[in-house]
Amino acid sequence: MRLTAFVLKSFAQSRGFIYIDPKELVTAKDWIIQHQKEDGSFPAVGRILNKDIQGGIHGKISLTAYVVAALLETGLSSEEEKAAVGKAKHFLETNTYSADDPYTTALSAYALTLLRSKHAPVALRKLNNMAIMQGGYLSSGLGCHLPVLVACLHWFPQTVNMRRRLGGH
Repeated sequence: MRLTAFVLKSFAQSRGFIYIDPKELVTAKDWIIQHQKEDGSFPAVGRILNKDIQGGIHGKISLTAYVVAALLETGLSSEEEKAAVGKAKHFLETNTYSADDPYTTALSAYALTLLRSKHAPVALRKLNNMAIMQGGYLSSGLGCHLPVLVACLHWFPQTVNMRRRLGGH
């Protein structure tokens, strides 16, 4: 699932530079949507042999947030796609308080912001509350620094609004 979402997102970002057959994007989106669970989440399908390419994506919440972001960034062209994203939005909103690590919380905040959800600020506050100060830097406590991530999430809503005003999606 995560690899298909990653390729979908990569192809969508490449459209401005090379020809990407729109049918391939639709096929990938259809495959993703066919695997959506009744609760709105997207399950891990298949297995990853190299865990390094997985990043921090583990569990239903982070995978669902990642898939939703990929679908939204690719663009929704059918009612089925919009309905699937709506179900996933409900799942993410319902599980806003269940995310228990910085990576999952950050992905959820990003996806909820893209979705214009009223839960996005809640997820961002939760992420800020997870951060701890170490050596003058905000840290996740897991060995990685958060200042860039937190700054990006603070600025993200303004960036989305500006992109929309300029004609982007």
